[in-house]
Amino acid sequence: MSVEGDSAMSFRKMVVLSLLLLTTAQTNSPARDFVFQVRTYPSVHLNQEIWITLALTNISRDSEEVQFGDFFGADYKIVNTKTGARVGRITYPSHGFGSGSTATGYMGSDKPLAPGGSLVSSFRVSSVYAIKSPGTYAIRVTMGGAAGKKMTRFTLQSNTVTIRILP
Repeated sequence: MSVEGDSAMSFRKMVVLSLLLLTTAQTNSPARDFVFQVRTYPSVHLNQEIWITLALTNISRDSEEVQFGDFFGADYKIVNTKTGARVGRITYPSHGFGSGSTATGYMGSDKPLAPGGSLVSSFRVSSVYAIKSPGTYAIRVTMGGAAGKKMTRFTLQSNTVTIRILP
């Protein structure tokens, strides 16, 4: 075989090996073992407290050690559905977390989370984000965590929920 042919064969082998490694890395990600969901009331009046419920559910067949929450980074994307404008954070917010697994926005467990089990926390959106006018708003949360014996980091994006802010 020519040098050019050997070079092309080596390149193909490298591409196949890279794809196999990439596929394996994605398959072994702890993110595949969990679903992250957000829920809220369908509507509230302007200037009322706005709460959302955050739930991380183990959808794997095995119990999983997991830590999840704002400690690993969180992005609350709140957008006016009519204008597309993103709602800004309040400069010096009061803490927005309430009842749940903990009151700090951190969802973790002293013991592995069983299959079908959930970690749940509440977040008061109105204490951290300034929704100043009536309308319909979409809320989606991206949050990080770590799972497994090696506490491998992962990031999940929640479903999108809408809430009507009434006058």
